Amino acid sequence: MILVTLDDAADAYASTHLRLAAGLAFLRQTDLNALPLGKNPVPGFAMEDLFVGVDQYDTRKPEAQVWESHRVYGDIQVVANGCEKVGWVALAHAPKVKTEYQPDVMFYEVPAKADYFELAPGRAAVFFPHDIHAPCLMIDSPKPVRKIVVKFRI
Repeated sequence: MILVTLDDAADAYASTHLRLAAGLAFLRQTDLNALPLGKNPVPGFAMEDLFVGVDQYDTRKPEAQVWESHRVYGDIQVVANGCEKVGWVALAHAPKVKTEYQPDVMFYEVPAKADYFELAPGRAAVFFPHDIHAPCLMIDSPKPVRKIVVKFRI
Protein backbone atom coordinates (compact mmCIF):
# COMPACT_ATOMS: atom_id res chain seq x y z
CA MET A 1 0.00 0.00 0.00
CA ILE A 2 1.20 3.47 -0.84
CA LEU A 3 -0.25 6.67 0.63
CA VAL A 4 0.75 9.83 -1.27
CA THR A 5 -0.42 13.30 -2.20
CA LEU A 6 -1.68 13.74 -5.75
CA ASP A 7 0.71 16.65 -6.28
CA ASP A 8 3.77 14.45 -5.74
CA ALA A 9 2.57 11.03 -6.82
CA ALA A 10 2.61 11.18 -10.62
CA ASP A 11 6.23 12.27 -10.79
CA ALA A 12 7.41 10.05 -7.94
CA TYR A 13 6.03 6.87 -9.51
CA ALA A 14 6.48 7.72 -13.20
CA SER A 15 9.13 5.05 -13.76
CA THR A 16 7.68 2.26 -11.61
CA HIS A 17 4.60 1.05 -13.50
CA LEU A 18 3.22 2.60 -16.71
CA ARG A 19 -0.48 2.26 -15.86
CA LEU A 20 -0.05 3.25 -12.21
CA ALA A 21 1.83 6.40 -13.28
CA ALA A 22 -0.78 7.17 -15.96
CA GLY A 23 -3.60 6.76 -13.44
CA LEU A 24 -1.91 9.09 -10.96
CA ALA A 25 -1.24 11.67 -13.70
CA PHE A 26 -4.88 11.46 -14.83
CA LEU A 27 -6.06 12.12 -11.27
CA ARG A 28 -3.76 15.12 -10.87
CA GLN A 29 -4.78 16.67 -14.22
CA THR A 30 -8.54 16.03 -14.07
CA ASP A 31 -11.40 17.91 -12.42
CA LEU A 32 -12.58 14.97 -10.28
CA ASN A 33 -15.94 16.61 -9.61
CA ALA A 34 -16.66 16.85 -13.35
CA LEU A 35 -16.26 13.10 -13.99
CA PRO A 36 -19.60 11.33 -14.51
CA LEU A 37 -20.66 8.61 -12.09
CA GLY A 38 -19.84 5.08 -13.19
CA LYS A 39 -17.02 3.60 -15.24
CA ASN A 40 -14.96 6.02 -17.35
CA PRO A 41 -12.02 5.55 -19.77
CA VAL A 42 -8.56 7.04 -19.38
CA PRO A 43 -7.52 8.57 -22.73
CA GLY A 44 -4.85 6.54 -24.50
CA PHE A 45 -5.60 3.26 -22.69
CA ALA A 46 -7.88 0.29 -23.30
CA MET A 47 -10.60 -0.07 -20.66
CA GLU A 48 -9.29 -3.52 -19.68
CA ASP A 49 -5.91 -1.97 -18.79
CA LEU A 50 -6.84 1.28 -17.06
CA PHE A 51 -10.18 2.83 -16.14
CA VAL A 52 -11.79 5.14 -13.61
CA GLY A 53 -14.80 4.38 -11.41
CA VAL A 54 -16.71 7.27 -9.86
CA ASP A 55 -19.14 6.72 -6.97
CA GLN A 56 -21.04 8.75 -4.37
CA TYR A 57 -22.16 7.23 -1.08
CA ASP A 58 -22.41 7.76 2.66
CA THR A 59 -19.54 6.35 4.68
CA ARG A 60 -20.36 3.21 6.69
CA LYS A 61 -19.89 1.72 10.12
CA PRO A 62 -16.88 -0.62 10.18
CA GLU A 63 -19.05 -3.71 10.75
CA ALA A 64 -21.05 -2.90 7.59
CA GLN A 65 -18.04 -2.73 5.27
CA VAL A 66 -16.24 -5.61 3.60
CA TRP A 67 -12.51 -6.28 3.49
CA GLU A 68 -11.21 -7.08 0.01
CA SER A 69 -8.18 -7.73 -2.15
CA HIS A 70 -7.70 -7.96 -5.90
CA ARG A 71 -5.48 -10.06 -8.12
CA VAL A 72 -5.78 -8.55 -11.62
CA TYR A 73 -6.05 -4.82 -10.85
CA GLY A 74 -4.50 -2.41 -8.43
CA ASP A 75 -6.57 0.43 -6.98
CA ILE A 76 -5.75 4.11 -6.77
CA GLN A 77 -8.37 5.51 -4.41
CA VAL A 78 -9.04 9.24 -4.08
CA VAL A 79 -11.77 11.13 -2.26
CA ALA A 80 -12.88 14.13 -4.32
CA ASN A 81 -15.31 15.41 -1.66
CA GLY A 82 -15.66 14.38 1.95
CA CYS A 83 -13.38 12.21 4.04
CA GLU A 84 -13.36 8.53 4.96
CA LYS A 85 -11.42 6.08 7.05
CA VAL A 86 -9.71 3.16 5.30
CA GLY A 87 -8.51 -0.07 6.85
CA TRP A 88 -5.46 -2.00 5.64
CA VAL A 89 -3.85 -5.35 6.42
CA ALA A 90 -1.07 -7.17 4.55
CA LEU A 91 -2.03 -10.35 2.73
CA ALA A 92 0.52 -12.20 4.88
CA HIS A 93 -1.81 -11.53 7.85
CA ALA A 94 -5.06 -12.22 6.01
CA PRO A 95 -8.16 -12.99 8.03
CA LYS A 96 -10.49 -15.83 7.05
CA VAL A 97 -11.75 -15.70 3.45
CA LYS A 98 -15.51 -15.15 3.07
CA THR A 99 -15.68 -15.33 -0.74
CA GLU A 100 -12.99 -16.54 -3.16
CA TYR A 101 -11.94 -14.40 -6.15
CA GLN A 102 -14.91 -13.64 -8.42
CA PRO A 103 -13.29 -12.69 -10.86
CA ASP A 104 -10.93 -10.01 -9.47
CA VAL A 105 -12.08 -9.49 -5.89
CA MET A 106 -11.83 -11.71 -2.78
CA PHE A 107 -13.70 -10.84 0.41
CA TYR A 108 -12.50 -11.45 3.97
CA GLU A 109 -13.79 -11.53 7.53
CA VAL A 110 -12.97 -8.48 9.63
CA PRO A 111 -9.33 -8.88 10.73
CA ALA A 112 -8.44 -9.05 14.43
CA LYS A 113 -5.78 -6.38 13.89
CA ALA A 114 -5.54 -3.75 11.15
CA ASP A 115 -4.10 -0.32 10.46
CA TYR A 116 -6.38 2.63 9.65
CA PHE A 117 -5.87 6.01 8.03
CA GLU A 118 -8.00 8.89 6.78
CA LEU A 119 -8.39 9.54 3.07
CA ALA A 120 -9.15 13.19 2.31
CA PRO A 121 -9.07 15.24 -0.90
CA GLY A 122 -5.57 15.62 -2.33
CA ARG A 123 -4.35 12.23 -1.06
CA ALA A 124 -4.26 8.91 -2.89
CA ALA A 125 -4.10 5.38 -1.50
CA VAL A 126 -2.67 2.77 -3.87
CA PHE A 127 -3.50 -0.88 -3.20
CA PHE A 128 -1.77 -3.85 -4.83
CA PRO A 129 -2.78 -7.55 -4.80
CA HIS A 130 -0.94 -8.10 -1.50
CA ASP A 131 -3.03 -5.40 0.23
CA ILE A 132 -6.32 -6.26 1.94
CA HIS A 133 -8.32 -3.08 2.39
CA ALA A 134 -11.65 -1.78 3.66
CA PRO A 135 -12.55 1.63 2.22
CA CYS A 136 -15.71 3.70 2.77
CA LEU A 137 -15.55 3.70 6.59
CA MET A 138 -17.10 6.54 8.56
CA ILE A 139 -15.24 8.93 10.81
CA ASP A 140 -17.49 9.57 13.83
CA SER A 141 -20.75 9.38 11.82
CA PRO A 142 -21.89 8.58 8.26
CA LYS A 143 -21.16 11.42 5.83
CA PRO A 144 -21.40 11.81 2.03
CA VAL A 145 -18.31 11.09 -0.06
CA ARG A 146 -17.51 11.37 -3.75
CA LYS A 147 -14.87 8.72 -4.49
CA ILE A 148 -12.70 8.07 -7.53
CA VAL A 149 -11.06 4.65 -7.97
CA VAL A 150 -8.61 4.14 -10.80
CA LYS A 151 -8.21 0.45 -11.63
CA PHE A 152 -4.88 -0.38 -13.26
CA ARG A 153 -3.97 -3.81 -14.62
CA ILE A 154 -1.00 -5.19 -12.72
